[in-house]
Amino acid sequence: MSIVAIEINPNRILLVAGRKATTRPLEISHAIEIPIESGLTDEAIGEKLKQVVQDNGLTRNDAVVVLSRSQSELREIELPPAPDDELPDMVMFKAKSDFASFSDRWLLDYVSLDTDPGLPRRVLASAIAPAVRERVEKIIEPTGLKLKQLVLRPFAIMDLLNSQISDDAARLVVNPGDEFTDIVVTKGNQTVSTRSIRMPADQNSDQRNRLLLSEVRRTLASSKRQLGGTAVSNMILLDDEKTNKHLVGDLSERLKIGVDVVNPFDGLGRIGQAKGDVASPWQFSPLLGSLLHHGHDRTPAIDFLNPSRREEVVVDRSRWLIYGSLAGLAALMTIAFAWWTLSSQSAEIAQLQQDLVDAIKFNEGDSNRPSMDSILGRTGMIDDWEKANVQWLDELDEMSKRFLTADEAMVSSFNAAVRRNVPIVEVSGKIVSNDQDRKLFEALELRPYLVTPTKADVSLEGDSEYPYTFGNSLVVQRKGVEWLKALDKHVSDFHKNRRSLNDEAAVDGESDADSEVDAEANSDAEGSVN
Repeated sequence: MSIVAIEINPNRILLVAGRKATTRPLEISHAIEIPIESGLTDEAIGEKLKQVVQDNGLTRNDAVVVLSRSQSELREIELPPAPDDELPDMVMFKAKSDFASFSDRWLLDYVSLDTDPGLPRRVLASAIAPAVRERVEKIIEPTGLKLKQLVLRPFAIMDLLNSQISDDAARLVVNPGDEFTDIVVTKGNQTVSTRSIRMPADQNSDQRNRLLLSEVRRTLASSKRQLGGTAVSNMILLDDEKTNKHLVGDLSERLKIGVDVVNPFDGLGRIGQAKGDVASPWQFSPLLGSLLHHGHDRTPAIDFLNPSRREEVVVDRSRWLIYGSLAGLAALMTIAFAWWTLSSQSAEIAQLQQDLVDAIKFNEGDSNRPSMDSILGRTGMIDDWEKANVQWLDELDEMSKRFLTADEAMVSSFNAAVRRNVPIVEVSGKIVSNDQDRKLFEALELRPYLVTPTKADVSLEGDSEYPYTFGNSLVVQRKGVEWLKALDKHVSDFHKNRRSLNDEAAVDGESDADSEVDAEANSDAEGSVN
């Protein structure tokens, strides 16, 4: 089965077909240049390519399409230290900010420029717009070829030379062209940077050579940063040595570096249509490089249809099935426990509800006992009477027992009244010191009174014996609340005693009934004997 490599240019289509050979990595069967008239639509170009593919018996083969540098965006991206398997996601994220028009529909792939995961990472990333892929698919689809790879021209050129480079020296690879000349800076087999130079069509060969010499000199100057200060040792020119002796001499003499000329077809077997000399062999360099992947069973450095992705971790699903079964069993046990708990709580709630009903009936009272509303009403009446019936002489006696001596304090005013059912005593006077005022406050609280200071100041009369004044409001604490609590406890005890008496009566009734049954049985037995 053959592999077909195609490059679509504005004025022509280049096609190379090849297959694996027993003695060589690749055997070339076709090297075809298909001219394209200006103004043709993509559909017309596809039909023209289809005719060539059918005429050469190449249908139903896999196809690799080579894209020029101008059809993609290429950026060097710097990333923090990270292992190789995390780079795909990091490059995709960083490309959204580094590329001018990048979106999720663009195709992106990259080449790592360093390998140490402990240092900041640098990658050479390339992306193509959705319109580029759609145009390629529109042209290839009518031919019957199966599009498998979409590669980038500068990297495909380097794939042609990878098997011939065995050291880590820095080199410049130049692939001439009618429209564009590709210049690739490499270190060993790794692509460091690329440039694509447009060559004016109206220039003669001498003018084109001078332009190429100028661009090579500019590339050498700009490549020092990418190479980390390493000097370029020599240059590789992909072309036919017979036709470029003058260019090789100029490059070698003026740039002071060695120049090696490599024919792209050298080392490859050629059969059929590809036999013999091929005009302008340099134009097929990227196509031959893209086919050599299959001859050496390698993957392309850049492939937009099969980009670098994070390695998927194979999950041992049997372990997860066991974990899932255990989780299901735990869930069933939890549900069973919850059902048992709810059943127990439902029974407890039912019992509490029945107790509530009994308590309500008890509080409603019957012919033998008054209701709780009646009891509380009477208790309230007693409490109101108790609040209004204050023995002020007793309160005066109690306060006198706790009051300070005459040489410590003197009472100027004493008022006692019931305000809003609250007994209040207001007392004021003069006192010898603030310390004695606090002592009086603590003594009165023991009644118990709810004591609130109302006045404490220096006497305005200038009395040397009692230089300070005081004033306190005393709320007489009653015991109505404590009486209600005691009454409630009494009622509860009565209810419990009544229930116990009823249970004992029921038990005694059953015992009496059993005794009567036994007595009747004994009486019947004695009658039978008689």
